[in-house]
Amino acid sequence: MEKEIVLIAKFIAKTGEENNVREALLSLVNPTRKEKGCILYNFHIETDNNNSFIFYEIWENKESFDLHSQTNHFKNVMNEIKDLLDKPIEVIFLNKQ
Repeated sequence: MEKEIVLIAKFIAKTGEENNVREALLSLVNPTRKEKGCILYNFHIETDNNNSFIFYEIWENKESFDLHSQTNHFKNVMNEIKDLLDKPIEVIFLNKQ
């Protein structure tokens, strides 16, 4: 059995671009949750920083995670927000203990 992929992806919007980044990222939630292999795909805004957006994701395996990054909805949003971010996207992979 392949190992589940668990990760956190953090996006920091440039000041003044919070709403545009939030709306673009929110548009990923419904189509991504319908993807084969998506177990959990939750979108959060950091409590003390409304420029900081975080996805908590669980995927059945690496293949399903990799396929997600190749979907049109994902690629379109990443292209749409690339110039609206203050720093590169931070992705942290987690091992469940």
